[in-house]
Parts: sequence; structure tokens; C-alpha cells
Amino acid sequence: MSKLLSIGSPSLVADLVGQNEKLSISHASLADGASLSGVDLLYLNGFELSGQDLVKAGLIAQAFEKGIPVLYEMSDPDAMAQVSAFTCNARLVLLQPLKSRRASYISILDPHGMQQVGFTQEETRLFMHAKSPKGGAASRKAFTPAYADYESSAPVYRVASNPGALARLVRTHLDKFSEVDQFVGTTSFFAPGSNNLPAYAKNEGYVDLGPHSWSPDSKNAPGCQGQINVNFMFGLYSVTSPNYKYLDIQTVGTGCSITGSPQPNGWDSGYYQEQIEVSYGPSSSTLPSGSAIDMTAPLNAVNSSSVAATTGFSLGVSFEGSSSGPKASVSATYNSSQTTTINITDWAVINQSPATQGNWKFNMNTADDGTPYTVGSPGSLVWTGFLQFGVRGTPSLSRNNNMPTNETVWRFPNNCTDTLPFSFNITQHIARCQITWSNGFTYTTNTPTNALWCGIQASFNLGTVKPTP
Repeated sequence: MSKLLSIGSPSLVADLVGQNEKLSISHASLADGASLSGVDLLYLNGFELSGQDLVKAGLIAQAFEKGIPVLYEMSDPDAMAQVSAFTCNARLVLLQPLKSRRASYISILDPHGMQQVGFTQEETRLFMHAKSPKGGAASRKAFTPAYADYESSAPVYRVASNPGALARLVRTHLDKFSEVDQFVGTTSFFAPGSNNLPAYAKNEGYVDLGPHSWSPDSKNAPGCQGQINVNFMFGLYSVTSPNYKYLDIQTVGTGCSITGSPQPNGWDSGYYQEQIEVSYGPSSSTLPSGSAIDMTAPLNAVNSSSVAATTGFSLGVSFEGSSSGPKASVSATYNSSQTTTINITDWAVINQSPATQGNWKFNMNTADDGTPYTVGSPGSLVWTGFLQFGVRGTPSLSRNNNMPTNETVWRFPNNCTDTLPFSFNITQHIARCQITWSNGFTYTTNTPTNALWCGIQASFNLGTVKPTP
């Protein structure tokens, strides 16, 4: 059975989550020198623990290092500022590190839903050590993300009237984040099995676009920000069976989201994501002779709760002895059990990859009531009746974090040593539908659309990997 460790007495929140998630609840105090061994979820009772005590014990930092999510219930809405560089006026937060340590999330929970903000790897390091005496001046950076002024005055105990509500809310986010962790891997951050390959046969790393924030409408919604935090993970491998070099590229990060949008109502959708475009591949329209894209994922899909978003590309290695020493035999396969699935309910994914590049569009496909939606036409959210008008709601993926998970695998002759310039691109499209005036017979609308493109160049030297030492 999974384990929830409660530091401080388990509260109603801990009990609800533990019971609904079938977690065994154990209790420890800071004085006990609590061990996180075997812990799947750490609960901190802020009614019994001060921020200074938590900083001194270093439990949150330890949990982040081990990839353990932390559910922190606070008596003081400003307690987060006592343990980190992140401030929010809230009573309950879920701190979720990714096991890859490339990023982390903070989800601010209340009985009505959640708000979330993502941190990059460097921001996570600063965030965790900002209050540490050893953190240094560089770690005392003041973070002021869009949710820094988020306020939640509603007591979390209101969920007692619906005992599973909080547990489901926590589970929803744990599942989402664990999918990202599964995607980057737990034993290896790259292709499954690559950690066993000899050094001469692999070259792995990241292409970082870096996080981007932008304003889709600085005049009418100055607090609204589009957020892009999508990077790329690559693995270049020399394989003997079949006899090719493979370049495997996948998206990784915390995804795309919107913060600070005007709240939606019956006449206003607020700002929402209607499309995310991702493309990457050789800057040239041709590949070296004998080369080709081997596989891409996801394939085309519409309004599906389970889409295979990665190819399952996996590696195996065996060693054979000889007079000159052991020789590695490396194999490449596509293993369906290694694929990662994503939920694109009310969205569609269009795989439009040409012969040389990975290229996708992730499109909002329907309003939240199932009515078809056309990207670029926010007015399609308007509904009409007899002397009535209104704006339909948008689906969850349009209003919350949306990670455009995808993967492309190229193959090249094993004797190819070319250096290939690649381009990496992502575009976030944001829209709004608002009825601004009506006299009962007709109406006028405000339907702005805007987009931000981010791109970067990187080169891959195929000669850095080879089938033999």
C-alpha cells in the first residue's frame, strides 16, 4: 500500500486524501527526524508547524530532491513566503516536483478548483533554497508570478460535505504530473534502456527554449499572461540492430497555460488557448542520403481520453567477449508498453509532419458543451435563442495547463558523420469571445486572437556517436 506521511497530526484534509486514495497514513514529528523513505505523499500540518521549523528541518527540500509531492496545509495564508521564495495568499498548496528535476509545479487548491504555476529547473533550485541560510544572495530572488497574489479565503474544510472532492482534486494533479515524469522516465531521463549504452554510442541532452510570458491584450486585460514552458529532449544513438543511427527528440516541460485572465461568465469566455503548434527538424528540406523519419507520435486524434503521444522508442544492449575486450550489441525497438498517453478531451491533434520534420497542431475542437469550435473564430462560441444571446464555456485544456507531448525519431546510416542544423518552434494561440453590447434583438462582440512564436536553432553532429569504440 502507498504511504502518506503526516508531519504534525493528520487533519481532516490528510484523512480525506488518505482514505479516498487508499494511502496508509503514518505520523511523525520534526523532533523524530522524520524519514522520507518509502513515502509517496508528504503532508505538512501548518497549524502545528512554523515555517521556520520547516526550513530548519529541510523536509520540503528533501522531498523535492526525492520527487515526493508535498501537501501543505497552512494556518497562515502567507506561510508559503516563510518557507520559499513563492508567495500566495492561500490555505492549501500541492507542491509537485518532477522526478526529472527539470521543472516543478505549485498547485493552489481550494474547494472550487485550483490555480497553478510552473517553475523551471533553475527557478526550482532558487525557490527551494531561497530561505536557506546557505542559499546565498543569489537564491533570494523574489518570484512574482501571476498567481503570487492569488487569494483563497474559503476554508478547505468545506470539502467535508463532499468527502472525495479534495482527494479527487489532489489525485487529478498527481496523475497529470506523474504522466510527465513517466514521459521523461524514472530510471533514465531519455529513451528507455539508454542508460545501459556505452558512452561512445550515445549523446543525450536538452534544447532549452526557456520559459516565456507574454500579454495577449495589454490594453483590455493587462494582467493576463500567456505562459510557454516547453523544451526539447534529445538522444542520438548508434545502434547495431538494425544498423542505423537514431535521433530521438521529445517535448518536455510544464506546458502552455494562461494566467490572470478575466473570469468567464455567460457573456464572456475570458482568454483561453485555442491552438498550440509545435515543429522541429532539419533546417534544410533534405536529409542525408539513406536517412528518413522513422516514426512520429501522436497520430491524428480528435476528442480522445487516451492518445499515444510518444513512440515507445526503446534501446537494449548486450555484450560479447573477444580477445580485444567486450563488444556491445545495441538494438532499437518500438515498445507499446513504453508509450505515454495524453488526454485531449474537447481538443484534436493534427500530425502534419512532412518528410523531414516533426510538425503538430493541437487544436481546441469543441466548446465545453460539445458544440464544434473553429480555431481562429472565437465567435463560434456565441449561442443565440429567441431574444437571447450568450457565450459558451471553454474546455479544461483551454483554460488550464496543456502540454503538447510529442516525439519524432529519425534514422541515419551508421557511417554518416554530418552535422545537421535543426530548428525548434512553438506557437501559442490565445483568443477571447465577449458580448460587449445587446439590446435584446442584436449584439456586438469582441473576439480578439493573438499568438506568440518562440524558436531556437541547434545542431547535431552525427559523428559524435559510433557503433564501436
